[in-house]
Amino acid sequence: MENENRYRRKVIESLRLLSLDYRDQISIFPSFVNAPFEVLDTFFNAFLLLPNLIESQQFCYEGIANLLRIRFLANMIINLENFDTITDAEFEVMEDWKLINSLAKETLYFFGEEVIEPNLDFI
Repeated sequence: MENENRYRRKVIESLRLLSLDYRDQISIFPSFVNAPFEVLDTFFNAFLLLPNLIESQQFCYEGIANLLRIRFLANMIINLENFDTITDAEFEVMEDWKLINSLAKETLYFFGEEVIEPNLDFI
């Protein structure tokens, strides 16, 4: 049960990171890293914990469906040929990035969680 609580918290905090405005997301990371990659990678790592959480019925079906949608969109973005050269201004207005942001907020609502700053201890 302790692992499930920790796994759940990692998923929730990764969603909170995704739910922030783009400028707030990148401000969390040092300037020398590729912040969009780090934001998505945080979610990818948390996504790997889902099987245990689904089996223990930690999440509702609507939220699970949104997690799958977010994963699909995140994969599309990170696999863009020009991912490493997309500017912050371009990320800020990217429709798929905005959709991930919106889905993350909705998913937090489905899970009964607040849209607040993420706890960086879990990021």
